Amino acid sequence: MNDSIFVGLDVHKPTISVAVAEGMRGGDVRNLGIIANRADQIAELAKELGKGDRQVSFCYEAGPCGYGLHRQLTGLGHTCIVVAPSLIPMKAGDRVKPTGAMRRCWPSCTGAAS
Repeated sequence: MNDSIFVGLDVHKPTISVAVAEGMRGGDVRNLGIIANRADQIAELAKELGKGDRQVSFCYEAGPCGYGLHRQLTGLGHTCIVVAPSLIPMKAGDRVKPTGAMRRCWPSCTGAAS
């Protein structure tokens, strides 16, 4: 049974887009949809994903929304990585909006792609 999951977040002031990857090599990567950027919604998401003592690792792109999300997720006992947009790995010549880039590359940022 898989006991870890990696969660990529695309954070905006009103909403958060959520994508997940199973922790095993070759595991499913899927989009979970969009939730409201509210503490209760974030706590509910973390609780749902962490059912059964599953280890949940979150990752999102640093931006103007600050570190409140980071403090909340780590306060709930989860790992949370905040990535600087300039450090997100991209192929040479790729022109990708930074907000979309985070969802596509977060598995490699967290180690799920290895």
